Amino acid sequence: MRPTGLVVLSCADANSEIRATHWTSWGRTSAVGKTDFGLNLCTPNCAASTITFFPNSLVRLTAATRTKQGLRFSRAMITYVLHGKRKTFTAYPPTTPMP
Repeated sequence: MRPTGLVVLSCADANSEIRATHWTSWGRTSAVGKTDFGLNLCTPNCAASTITFFPNSLVRLTAATRTKQGLRFSRAMITYVLHGKRKTFTAYPPTTPMP
């Protein structure tokens, strides 16, 4: 499955998400694409802040495993630009095996 809609990477006060992703490569070990990356910058604090979007960010999926439903990536790395500086956000949630 190649997600193109909204995908929540983390939730609670420090939200992060990708949306409107266009995949440029999709293989057995990684997938790469451009995405609109949303991140709660926690200014002045996480509870009071809203999500800021960074269009045309680079997303790379890795840590692939095979499941009965097909290939599943469990690590997402997003490269975006904040105040003229390149930053990298890594989402590596704990996962449980799929049946």
